[in-house]
Amino acid sequence: MAANAYASAGPAPPAFPAPPPFDNTTTRGIVVYEGAPTSATPIMPLMPAFTDTPTAHKFFTSITGLAGGPHWVPVPRHIDEHMFVTVGLGLSICPTSHLPMGLATAFVVENGPTPESTLPPPPVDLPQC
Repeated sequence: MAANAYASAGPAPPAFPAPPPFDNTTTRGIVVYEGAPTSATPIMPLMPAFTDTPTAHKFFTSITGLAGGPHWVPVPRHIDEHMFVTVGLGLSICPTSHLPMGLATAFVVENGPTPESTLPPPPVDLPQC
């Protein structure tokens, strides 16, 4: 499978009064499969408005993929593992010039008590704060 990006995000519509800042750089894309005919121009998907709460709710609460489609794979329904994972998310002071306000997002997962559940060390090329 090959994927090509198509720039199609437009500017955010004007709002009144000044809305709280948020990342409105959402874009859309089309997946083009290898071997598919390339003679037709792709049809760009329509994106809902930034304030379309019902559509966002429906998307996040009922993701089904292509249920019944030609490449659909059923999701396992039998649970054979039980895990308890502790996760923390916050901001860490990192006074380097490439971060806004000197704060970096910190994501912490508690290490497990056994070798099978212990996290591997970070890659050597991971930037240090």
